[in-house]
Amino acid sequence: MSVDKLVDSTQLDADLTSVANAIRAKRGGNDTLAFPSGFVSEIGEIETGYALNDIVNNIEPSGELVIDGPTTIRQYQFLLNQEITKVSSPTVIAICGHAFQNCFNLEEVSFPNCIYIGEKTNAYASTANYDYQHGSSFAGCKRIRKAYFPNVQIISDSRPFGADDSWYYGDRFGSVFRPSLAFPSLTYIGAQAFRQGDFSVLDFGPGLSRIESYCIYNCSLDALVLRKSDDIVEAANTNAISSVNTVYCPSNLISEYEAATNWSAKTRTYLPIEGSIYETQYADGTPIE
Repeated sequence: MSVDKLVDSTQLDADLTSVANAIRAKRGGNDTLAFPSGFVSEIGEIETGYALNDIVNNIEPSGELVIDGPTTIRQYQFLLNQEITKVSSPTVIAICGHAFQNCFNLEEVSFPNCIYIGEKTNAYASTANYDYQHGSSFAGCKRIRKAYFPNVQIISDSRPFGADDSWYYGDRFGSVFRPSLAFPSLTYIGAQAFRQGDFSVLDFGPGLSRIESYCIYNCSLDALVLRKSDDIVEAANTNAISSVNTVYCPSNLISEYEAATNWSAKTRTYLPIEGSIYETQYADGTPIE
């Protein structure tokens, strides 16, 4: 299914009550929905694709979704959609906060040209604009089994690949299949980015120099692959890497990791990338060219 549609955002303010009722119904409850600060103004900026008013009209994409043309998936755009199973796009470069939050049946995503995940709308360039409200891009997507993000450089704060707390589901990203995720172009990860997610392996490219607070915290994780070869990747504190027990890294840095502040706070197993499967392929199975 292809999407190339202009949403009439002028209807959104008038339909907020209907939107709230629709979301509550999809959640199976009658509790009060508290809209985040700036909800109306942010939703009003939606330019392309499906949006919350499509939930009211029961016009939701389903099955395999191909987004060809739009460059941004706006905030809340596919929130709570239970029909999408696969999403791909050759054109999207930014996936904003809550974009696929609690899409419980989403299993495969492929965004080969995406650069930003979780950014505040229209503030892609500055990490100073990240905040809690704009994380959770894939939070609660518990059935993800495959994800392809070869060019993502920046992942924002607040659980874009973690558990969903903001809507009180508590479902953890990846809890069913525990996928392996690779970000070979990554340069920045925000605080709590993978908090309370379930993974087999996380694979971070050589451009990453720091892991922020609570980034890999309360996770299920078999191994972390760190490809930076000229120096160790700094951990902001012990909570940043508390769920990391096994690390694959360049052999020349193993002794430095073992002695480094925060990394040395608990016993971990350090293994060389050289000679391992990760020397020839990323954790998601993509060959290293």
